[in-house]
Amino acid sequence: MNGRERWRERIRPVIGFPGLLLLAFVIERAVVMPYAARRTPEAGVQYWERQAERHPDFPLTLVRLGMEYSQAGNLVGARDAYARALAAKPDCEQAAVGLNEVLRSSGDVAGATAKMMEFAAANPGCLVCEQDIASGLLALGRLDEAKRHVQLVLAVEHPVVAPEYGPVDLRTDALALAGRIYAAAGEREQARDYFQQALARRPRDGKVQSEMARLRQLDGSHSAVR
Repeated sequence: MNGRERWRERIRPVIGFPGLLLLAFVIERAVVMPYAARRTPEAGVQYWERQAERHPDFPLTLVRLGMEYSQAGNLVGARDAYARALAAKPDCEQAAVGLNEVLRSSGDVAGATAKMMEFAAANPGCLVCEQDIASGLLALGRLDEAKRHVQLVLAVEHPVVAPEYGPVDLRTDALALAGRIYAAAGEREQARDYFQQALARRPRDGKVQSEMARLRQLDGSHSAVR
């Protein structure tokens, strides 16, 4: 495993949603040097704090600092770094996605979703943002709204993803999320269809396989009651 791969494996545990995985690829290509994989989280924070002091108005530096804070377990520092990045560049998608993840990790799903909806309204066309919103609304039980936002992502048959994002399949992620939303709404046939489409594209997705198994159990329970 080379240095870049080690860095990805180290950052992966703090990435709870595909949107932030995209962010990791963007920042890795944009501002992370190969030797970063060998630093401890504390050393990474110190390095990027110095960079932020030197370049206080460069949003990607602040985003990278936010990621280092998250990895070191300092969610307050991460939140502030992402907020500073957005203050410097209000349309910085990476900062908005990072802030969303930090707020959700802190337990503030409602606040995270509200902020992301605000950002998406001001910056239409951000599919990662719409997917984050749909995920947040699902967690909040606002299923009709979640459906509308995930459908905005699914409406793009072949989403164009910049090479810097790496091998991330937004459409498959959106299909899996749609399945979870429709399953939560009790629309099992529609949920099953979305899960099947996701598995056709990514057959070894264990989470989607588990969701399908759960639907089969529900179907069996429903038949038994009859």
